[in-house]
Amino acid sequence: MKFIFLDTETTGMGSGHEIIQLSFLEVDFESAEAAMYNDYAKPTVEIDPGAMAVHHITPEKLINCPPLKSTKAWERLQELNTEESVMVIHNAPFDLGMLQGAGFEFKGDVIDTLEVSRKHIVSSKHSLQFLRYFLGLYAIEEGLIPESLGLDYSKLNPHDAEADVIYLFCLFRYLWEQAGIELSQMIAEKVDPYETVFHFGKHRGRTLKDVVKTDPGYIEWCLENLQTANPTFLQALKIVSKGSTN
Repeated sequence: MKFIFLDTETTGMGSGHEIIQLSFLEVDFESAEAAMYNDYAKPTVEIDPGAMAVHHITPEKLINCPPLKSTKAWERLQELNTEESVMVIHNAPFDLGMLQGAGFEFKGDVIDTLEVSRKHIVSSKHSLQFLRYFLGLYAIEEGLIPESLGLDYSKLNPHDAEADVIYLFCLFRYLWEQAGIELSQMIAEKVDPYETVFHFGKHRGRTLKDVVKTDPGYIEWCLENLQTANPTFLQALKIVSKGSTN
């Protein structure tokens, strides 16, 4: 069984944006083998300034980079796309949505450490960086990184996809080894997009499942006008919208 700890950086969070950094750690826990893949990709759309303010990836940095589908990371991800692989992501709907936008549909199981953390860790916030400090992982991360990777821990830059993959790996090990959460349980804890709740507007407090039945036009309106909304909410909207047309 191969585990894929994945993170992306993108041109933005709305519809039509693209992946400009694809990073993942491939791990076989039985053999203790690990490999890191980290590539930058030149997009076909502009990078939103708000996105640059987070990941600091500028157009100039990507001038000589290949398209996403020509990177080694993309090629290896295709090879790992089997039912036996398990992908681990923090806020899976966003990254999976970006991968789907690029034409990649993952065949294996997915563990969303954001959802697992929300259900098993009592905390005011559950972002990856917050949990890193809240759980004290920052103090033990260097010792958790597979030595075979040869990574220089001191050079990791928070919010860079490669660094976030390492932090994600450490969070997963905490959830699995210290919190004692079974893999089967982590895999089962997925977000049901139909149970996503509106936190604004005329349908505030109602689920997408309810609104798509009573006011489907509002779902379409949101998709057309809320391109800068929370990426997880946007992904849920897209899924519900497609389901309503089937």
